[in-house]
Amino acid sequence: MRYMILVKELGMSRTSMKKRGLATLKVIPPAVTLACTSLPAPIKWMTLTNDSLPEREKMQGVEEMKAGNEIKTIEREVTGKLKVVMTKIAERNGSEEMLAHGEDYEDEDWECPHCSFTNYSRTSYRMFCAQCHRPRNEIPLRSGYLLTGGSGSGKSVVLGQLIHWARTQGWLALVVPSGWRFANWSPMIVPSQHIPDMFEDPFESTDVLQSFVNGHSRALLESIPIREKVASERWNNAQNLAQLLDAALDDDRFEERSTALFDIIQELSTCVEAPCLVAVDEIETFFAPYIDHYYDSEQLVPEDLIGISRLRAGLYYPQADVENDPHQAPLLFKRGLALYATHSYGRPNTLGKNVSFRTIVPHMPHELRVLPFDDAEFQAACDFYRDDMVADKEALTYHNIRSLKLMTQRNPRKLYSRLLLL
Repeated sequence: MRYMILVKELGMSRTSMKKRGLATLKVIPPAVTLACTSLPAPIKWMTLTNDSLPEREKMQGVEEMKAGNEIKTIEREVTGKLKVVMTKIAERNGSEEMLAHGEDYEDEDWECPHCSFTNYSRTSYRMFCAQCHRPRNEIPLRSGYLLTGGSGSGKSVVLGQLIHWARTQGWLALVVPSGWRFANWSPMIVPSQHIPDMFEDPFESTDVLQSFVNGHSRALLESIPIREKVASERWNNAQNLAQLLDAALDDDRFEERSTALFDIIQELSTCVEAPCLVAVDEIETFFAPYIDHYYDSEQLVPEDLIGISRLRAGLYYPQADVENDPHQAPLLFKRGLALYATHSYGRPNTLGKNVSFRTIVPHMPHELRVLPFDDAEFQAACDFYRDDMVADKEALTYHNIRSLKLMTQRNPRKLYSRLLLL
């Protein structure tokens, strides 16, 4: 067992270790290990405050690192790459063409700088290396991106980091923290008064709208004009987003909240005064064969709900019947993007037995993989948990940390769960 650990730590074969005289060593001290490996990249931390992230309950899983009233997290590689992309999008003035989906681009093949693997983007349109799964050095600008990865890898945390960062940079961010809850938890649905053959989900839509109000200043919402004449007339001739939200959150119009959500998403897609973000976690729930709602003894499908139909439109999927259902038209932005994250653990049969998300959405040219911790991130997480008294200081020895890497496979959630037992 010790020999296998040494092979994994040093990256040597059995023959190489014998030649170097390491086969008889029982323990490799930290100094030797560091000398045999390249220096790790510096760790960046992101501190998320209560006030600027109303959806912070999504960060209350086991991946987060808490310090008092703040949440301290390691900035992942994907987070940094997408921050660069979002900065470029924010610099757009709205006069350029809308960013389209990836299949509309003739992307070039590229060689991964980490493993030298050649990726044929013209056939796969990947945003990460097919071999090592690291993101591209320069991610092309697209209308939206999908975060995928193993259970507990930190997809929701990365999404929360980007939402927090966007709002601190003056973005308008509309967020659905839990797609499964949005699709299934509401105690009631009602037929829409405005859109034929579709249904309103007033309870969950209210939560999203209220979170949108709480996450932005009144002055920012008042600076965004209403461009759609139909939306303005529908909401008491509202002239800006603040007035539209005031009318939508009136108690007398409770059953029209999903229509208000639809109108706001439409306004965000055409907004040029500020960069706009639409973010949804657990997005695969929006593509399930059914949801937990019935009307006239018939079980509904996700696209029957106004909110779901529009929110999921940032992903391209061939089944979209745009001609007969304009609400499923692709969600494109003049100055913004959509961010989605999958949620694989806990509900493995969300899409049906043995049905893969890629089967329903076969073209995911905007997909980015969230990987487990690398060595430097893993060590930084252990140091933080030890200093924050999450784990016993005496238990986190050098040898135990090596064992933790093997037991947890550097998975953030598994690491936290394991440390609680030490």
